[in-house]
Amino acid sequence: SDGYLITGYIPGMKDEDLSITLGKNNQTITIKGARIPTAEEEKQLRVQLRRFIQNRKLHDPDGYYLPIETEKEDDLMLRLGSGRFGSFSESYYVPANSDISKITATYEGGVVKVVIPKKEERKVHHPSRYNNFFNDSDFWW
Repeated sequence: SDGYLITGYIPGMKDEDLSITLGKNNQTITIKGARIPTAEEEKQLRVQLRRFIQNRKLHDPDGYYLPIETEKEDDLMLRLGSGRFGSFSESYYVPANSDISKITATYEGGVVKVVIPKKEERKVHHPSRYNNFFNDSDFWW
């Protein structure tokens, strides 16, 4: 193979929300990103949350329903949007035989691809001590 490939499915991100960096001593590569809900998405999450709270209020068999404070509502919003929104960071080891000057990355259709090519192997030519010493034409048989 010519190198290494890192792929990840990260739908709904913008190019500017992704960051791909080499770590200390070029031994790791880190892919970071954050997806913050738009105003419309946040509005939809709040509607879903209020429906959940209303449903809980109606179906509380003991009648011990307590209203949720604003701080707790924000915490529940985080839980409700978990997986779709938020930040992430993944780091990968870069093998020693990688050519870090030729690393490329693309993000298209929700798929990030990082290509890490291998260094070209230098073929060391070891001249034989007996170079042409035992050539068949030198012998009479």
